[in-house]
Amino acid sequence: MDEGARQRVGARFAEAMAAHFPQVEGRFAESLPLDATVAARLAHTLVASLRLSRAQMWRVDKPVGTDGYLPLTLTLDVTDGATGEVVFSHTRSEIAQGTWAPEAVAGEIAARLPDQLDATMQRLVADAAATWQPWVQQMRVIGRAEDALIIDGGRDRGLRVGDSIGTDGRVTWVGPDYAAVRTVLSRPEIGEVLSRRAASPATSLARPAVLPVIAAVPPGYAIPYLQQIFGEELARGGQYMPVPVNPAFSRLRTLALEEAQAPPAPARSLPDFIATLQIVALPSAAFASNVPGVMIERHEAHAFATLADRSGRIVGAFHGTGRITDEVAGDMRHSVQQRRDTAVRNALNDLADRIGAFRPETGFVELADGGDAPLIADPGGVLPLGAQMPVLRRVSGIDGRRDVLVPVGDIRTLAAEPAGIRAAQAGLGQVGLRRGDLVPTLRGGPPLRSRRALMRCRGADGALALDTRGGVAMTAWPMAAELGFAGGAGVALFDGDLPARLAGLGVEFGEWKDFPAATARDPQECFTPVIGIVPAAAGGYDLTVGYTLFGGGTIAGAKLAGGGLQSLLTPSRMPADAPAEAVSAMLQFDLVEQVLPLALKAAGGLSLGD
Repeated sequence: MDEGARQRVGARFAEAMAAHFPQVEGRFAESLPLDATVAARLAHTLVASLRLSRAQMWRVDKPVGTDGYLPLTLTLDVTDGATGEVVFSHTRSEIAQGTWAPEAVAGEIAARLPDQLDATMQRLVADAAATWQPWVQQMRVIGRAEDALIIDGGRDRGLRVGDSIGTDGRVTWVGPDYAAVRTVLSRPEIGEVLSRRAASPATSLARPAVLPVIAAVPPGYAIPYLQQIFGEELARGGQYMPVPVNPAFSRLRTLALEEAQAPPAPARSLPDFIATLQIVALPSAAFASNVPGVMIERHEAHAFATLADRSGRIVGAFHGTGRITDEVAGDMRHSVQQRRDTAVRNALNDLADRIGAFRPETGFVELADGGDAPLIADPGGVLPLGAQMPVLRRVSGIDGRRDVLVPVGDIRTLAAEPAGIRAAQAGLGQVGLRRGDLVPTLRGGPPLRSRRALMRCRGADGALALDTRGGVAMTAWPMAAELGFAGGAGVALFDGDLPARLAGLGVEFGEWKDFPAATARDPQECFTPVIGIVPAAAGGYDLTVGYTLFGGGTIAGAKLAGGGLQSLLTPSRMPADAPAEAVSAMLQFDLVEQVLPLALKAAGGLSLGD
């Protein structure tokens, strides 16, 4: 789309917004006084933007004419001018279609695009206006503890750690019905009301927030489109709240503040979890069925995800599948691109549902000793080494509540000792930690068999290492390999590429520089996936799946341990005259079916030596 077309769409979008949202202003903060600062204008502004996340062309050639399809996906985002938080997002997908001569399809689709884009946008804005329900959250200051304000709203009111509230307040801890808030300059009195605006129900805001980061996509797919599919299904499940981002607006916001030499505006709260997604669409298979004149067409996609907490540790590994089998007679068939797209959507929806079934709980362990090198009593062995986490202190007598918890510092776990875990203070300055202070822990997923912190090994070229043996490649293995280790090994696993993937999001969130998940770390141990696929007798394949542990962060380090499992794969039966590409595609389907469970078992059987 050229610049002229973009401007025309923008003008039509502005007209539609003005027609459906009475509070829309034509110019930035035009209702504010002329001498209002840039920061003040941002603080009183919500910005609406339009995103085109999908515009493709599908075709189905037939004996007479060709069916052409134009799938479009548009998203309307409303972004808080002060924080950069996307407070409201609404998406609409439509498909236009027609039948033309084969050589005319591309031109006809291109000619229809402007009108179809405008019609979809008009319906999107109307739908969004019908669901737009902004409101103001108000909480009362009920006490003070450890230099923090205590307010009378917590998870029950949709607050999360890192939320901005009041003039310059930031939430530092959230309890069931209270929250701790620290301010920069303002000094609210007890009884004073602090406010923040929201556009989602409190029940949605109170859910743990998940930031989707997509690391691998099938050819021809835009990351925002896949993020939208995953996020909508994750939100529909009711357990988590996806965190949409609007990088384009955040860059403009930062430039506006810098040009005005204004102080940094408050930023949005950090996510509770980061979901790193990798999606693969396998080649489709088409072959004759046992019924004359009927073809079998099979399409398959897989979505893999690891879920990391705020420390960057992977706490869950998940696999979603999208599988479609069509029986095609004559010309009654779908476009291959359309069915592959449906398989990708189904895989993402299945993945979101599986993540939604993951229900971690927050527990607490105590400091057995305080000081600069505190000792954490961890009889259950739930704390990994190398993790950074806050330290909380119990405070009683706040507005009749039994106890409230207030953050007093941060620590990083260093080494296991007979009496617990030795740690070091991780903040900018040393604080007075005490015996009995609490460290929050996340309980969920497979139990730790070892406190050792590992990452994926890298090769001499710096790329993630794969030990591949045999002459047959498995398309999904580079994405699935880490999933097997994360789900089965029972170690403290960190994604070494996560800080780089998150690097561009620093302007989106507050306290980013202190966000452990976005901070690079030097691994002391690493693992490399091993796979061997070797043709065997009677058309089968000998499979070897396992993992090798090395010291340091590369395969050049000393080998520490290794192990794997073997199995025989018998491929799905195919007609004798099936095309070679269909046979190859079916083999890839079979490999995913058999290799992934084998990888989980192999990781679980590793001897970790501690």
